[in-house]
Amino acid sequence: MTLPEGRLKGLKLVLEERGLWPSNRKLLTQCTIPGDKPGQWKPKPSYRDASNSDCCARVLLSLPPDFQAQKGELQETLEAAGHLVVFYPSFHCELNFIEYF
Repeated sequence: MTLPEGRLKGLKLVLEERGLWPSNRKLLTQCTIPGDKPGQWKPKPSYRDASNSDCCARVLLSLPPDFQAQKGELQETLEAAGHLVVFYPSFHCELNFIEYF
């Protein structure tokens, strides 16, 4: 995900390389909803569950199967060292046994 000179590619370039960037219109980086104050916008919390698959660049990038199957760098590094990586659901500390000590 880097250019030959070492700079990171942006969302638009990655989507263009995969033929997913729509040529007839612009896309937002992330879906937004009106904020609490007039003129304020905040990220839409359920953008991954959006029924409109081309609502923003992040949704488009998250749809291909190879992106969905990609593990994070931390997880790949730990598993390569022979460790088991278990991610707990957010806001459910009762599932993490270490919380009882």
